[in-house]
Amino acid sequence: MKYNTQKENLIIREYGRNVQNMIAYAKTLEDKEERQAYIEKIVDLVMSMHPHTRNVEDYRLKVWSHVVQMADYELDVTIPENIPSTKERRIPDVVAYPNLTRRFRHYGRNVRTMIAKAKGMEDPEKQEAYIKLIASYMKMSYKEHNRESVQDDVIFKEFKAIANGDLEIPAGTNLDGHSQQQSNNGRRSSNSSSSRKRRANNTNKSKTRNKPTKNSNSRGRKR
Repeated sequence: MKYNTQKENLIIREYGRNVQNMIAYAKTLEDKEERQAYIEKIVDLVMSMHPHTRNVEDYRLKVWSHVVQMADYELDVTIPENIPSTKERRIPDVVAYPNLTRRFRHYGRNVRTMIAKAKGMEDPEKQEAYIKLIASYMKMSYKEHNRESVQDDVIFKEFKAIANGDLEIPAGTNLDGHSQQQSNNGRRSSNSSSSRKRRANNTNKSKTRNKPTKNSNSRGRKR
């Protein structure tokens, strides 16, 4: 008994050793018609192993190319036309990665997008508020990336560098205080919404308690 490591290497592992052995046996058949029929049965067998791909376009041609490859291109049979060539080495296309975030990569692309949006704002008050929001987000991102605290002055300088000097964070801005203010505003908004819901529920309950019932009206008419 041989271990798998002592056996012949599998060319395409997903098909298993039995398929590779059958292809090797087909190469030993001397009768061409018998060899052709045997190989076609192997192709049908491989396709039956993957029934979900039966309707995939050109899948049969792909199986044929794999069979030829597993036969080490020494299979003397009639193969379909236009099968994918497995001899040619396929080099994948180079993916073009953006080069805009080499510096200050820990802030991500979104910060640059937000700064570009801030440059186009015409309302000075909205622009200033938006800049403070961006700076607060930058400080949070810096802490998450570097796992350490950072002074506001560092964020001020890096913000100016990303904005190419076109924008600056307003002097005296406390980024931690701005983040806390935003959180408090969010909690106050949530609390006020909950209070309105409680008041509405209490009003509905009081109306229900004060509403006269049919039985009480009928007793009053009998008297």
